[in-house]
Amino acid sequence: MDKNPYIFYLLFLIIGIFLGDFLLFNFYFLISILGILFTTLFFIRKNIKLRITFSILLFIFWTVLGTTLVKINSFLPLHHYIHFKEDNAIQFISVTVKEQGNSNSKSRKYVAEVNQIANKDKFYSTCGDVLLLVDKEKFNSVLTLGNQYDLLVELKDPIKPLNPHQFNYSQYLQQQYILQMADVKKILSITPHQSILYKIKNLNQRVVEKINHSNLSKESKEFLKAYLLGDRFEMDKNTLEAYSQSGIMHLIAISGMHIAFIFSIIFSVFHLCLGRKRRTLVIIISLFFVWLFAILVGLSSSVFRACLMISLFYIFELLKRISNIYHSIALSAIVILLINPYEVYSIGFQLSYCAVFFLCWLAKPLSLILKTNYKGFNQWIINPLSVTLAAQLGTLPWVIFYFHQFSLLSIPFNFIIIPYSFIITYASIVELLFLYLPNDFHSYSAFIYDFLIKLLVNSTSWISSQNTFMYKNIPLGLVEALFLTFSCVSIRYIFKSPYKLKYFFPFLLSLIAFQITRLSLKIKNDYKKQVIVFHHTKTLVGLRNGNQLLILKDSTLNLADIQKHILIPYEAGERISNTEYRNFYLDRDYFWEGKIIKALNYKQLSTLNTNKTTIIVSSFEPSIKKSNSHSIIISDSQATKSNDLGVPSKENVWITSKQGAYITSLP
Repeated sequence: MDKNPYIFYLLFLIIGIFLGDFLLFNFYFLISILGILFTTLFFIRKNIKLRITFSILLFIFWTVLGTTLVKINSFLPLHHYIHFKEDNAIQFISVTVKEQGNSNSKSRKYVAEVNQIANKDKFYSTCGDVLLLVDKEKFNSVLTLGNQYDLLVELKDPIKPLNPHQFNYSQYLQQQYILQMADVKKILSITPHQSILYKIKNLNQRVVEKINHSNLSKESKEFLKAYLLGDRFEMDKNTLEAYSQSGIMHLIAISGMHIAFIFSIIFSVFHLCLGRKRRTLVIIISLFFVWLFAILVGLSSSVFRACLMISLFYIFELLKRISNIYHSIALSAIVILLINPYEVYSIGFQLSYCAVFFLCWLAKPLSLILKTNYKGFNQWIINPLSVTLAAQLGTLPWVIFYFHQFSLLSIPFNFIIIPYSFIITYASIVELLFLYLPNDFHSYSAFIYDFLIKLLVNSTSWISSQNTFMYKNIPLGLVEALFLTFSCVSIRYIFKSPYKLKYFFPFLLSLIAFQITRLSLKIKNDYKKQVIVFHHTKTLVGLRNGNQLLILKDSTLNLADIQKHILIPYEAGERISNTEYRNFYLDRDYFWEGKIIKALNYKQLSTLNTNKTTIIVSSFEPSIKKSNSHSIIISDSQATKSNDLGVPSKENVWITSKQGAYITSLP
C-alpha cells in the first residue's frame, strides 16, 4: 500500500460507487459521515500508534465518498427540464449543441443542453442534457457545435430493453446524464456561438468536409476521419463489424494508442527543434498541443482519459517526483470518477484502464522470458509481441464478458497492426496536410494512402471472414470474468519466479474458483424449463429445456435480423448451447411440457375459449370480450393501452411492448 496508495484509494472509491445504487442513506447523513471521517483523519494522520486505524478510516472515507458522489449526481434540480415535459406533445425548447453522437441510417444524433423549455404557454429557464434526433431526409444540414437552436420537438423516454440480455440503451443514456430523447420536428432559429472552445471543436467538421471532397477512395475517407478525427458516424456497418471481429476496433476509435502516438510525434519534433536541455519546455509544449488535438476531436471520454494519464505522468516528472505509471493510472481514474462516477460502468473506461494496467504489469516480465541474445530482434519483435500479449491477455476476460466473442487471429493480427499503425499514423498526418495542397500534389499522396488503407481493410476483411478461428456466443458472467482477471494478475509472479511453487497458488486458486463458479452456473441452467415470448412485431416464441432452445417463429421473419438483435444476446446470457428453428403457424396447437401454445389472429382472439394451461400469442391488439385462459400475450409493438383490450381480468394479459418479453418457468 505504501508504494501505490492511489490504487487502493481507487478500488475503495469504485466499491463506494457500486454501493451507491443500493444504499438508501440520506445525502446529508453521508456528508456528515464524510466530515467526521475527514476531521478524524486530519488529527490522527501523524500518530504512528494509530497507523492501522488511519488506514482503515481512510478506506472507509473513499468508500463513503464514492457513495456520496452517486447521490450527488443522481439529484435532479428543480429547474431540470424533465419537470416541464409534456407527454405526447410538441414542445418548444432552446438548446446549445455540445457534441455529435453516432448517427444511424435515419437520424443524426447530437447531445445538447436545454437552456429553455415551454410548458403550457410559459417559458422556463432549465438545465440538463437531451439527445437530439435529427432526421437526415428532413434536415440536410449538419448542426454546428456550440450554436443555440430554437426547436419544436417531441420529448420521448429512451427505449428500455424489452427482451432478455439486450443492451440497455436507456441506462447507458442515464449514465451520461441524458434523460430524454428529442425528436426534432422543426428548427425555428439559429444563434451562432462566439466560444473559442467550440470554434476549435468545429474545425473538426471543416476538416471532415475537406476530406469528403478529396480524391481519396471511400474507404480511405472513412478511415482518415475515424483515425485522426474520431468521426465514424457515417462509417459502413460491414466495415465496423470487420474491425470488431478481427479485434482491432481500437484502431478506428480514438483512444490511448492514438494519443500516445500523437504525443510521441509532437514530443520528438520539439525535442529535435529545442534540444535536450529544454526538456521541461518540450514537455509543456507537447502537452499543450496534445490537449489541443483532444479538443479538436471532441474531447471524448477515451481521449480525455489518455490525455489526463499522460499529463499526470509528466507532471510528476516536472515536480521532480518519481514518475510512477501506476500513480498516473490510478490518479487519472480517480479524477474521472470524481467528475462522473457513472463512468465506471463504461465499457471503454474498463477496457482502456485494464489494457494500460496489464501493459505495465505484464509486458516487462513477458519480454524478459521471451528475450533472446540478439538485441535488434528483442527490440523489434520481442518487445512489441510482449506488449500485444499483455494487453490482449488482460482485456480478454472483459472482451468476452461484454461481446461474447473472440478470434484466435486477433493476437497475431494485433502484433502486426501495432507497428503498422505507426506507419498509418504518420501517413494520415501527412495526408491531412496534403489535402490543403493543389490537386496535382495531392493526387500522388492520395494514391499511396489509398494503397496503405486498402491493404489494411483487405487484411481486416480476411481475418474477420475466418470463421474457423472465431469463437462466438461464449458465455461468461461477471464473477467468472473477475476470477479470470485475478488469474491474469497472478501470472506476473509466476513469470518473475517460475521455480517457486508458492507463486503458483494464487493463479491455481483463481482458476479453481472460476471452474467451480462456471460448473455451478451450468448445473443451475441445466434444470431451467421456460416458455419465452419475445417482444417483436411478429410471433417469436422460445421453448427452453436446460441449454437447449427451440424457436417457433413467424415464417416471414428475417432470421439473421432476429438472431443479431434478440436471440444471440439471449443465447450467450443464458448459456444456450443448441438452438433449433421451426415456423409457427396460426392453425396449429403446439404441446410442450403440459402447455398448449396457440398463435391466433384478431377474430380468433375475440371468440377464444380455452383452458388454463393454454398460452395465447397474438401479434394483434384485440378487443377480447371473454376469456378464462391462463395467459394472453400481445407481442405487438403497436399495442399500447391495456384498457383497450376489454378484458375483465387484466392480470391475464401481458403486452410485450410495455412489459417486455413474457417468461414463465415450468416445474
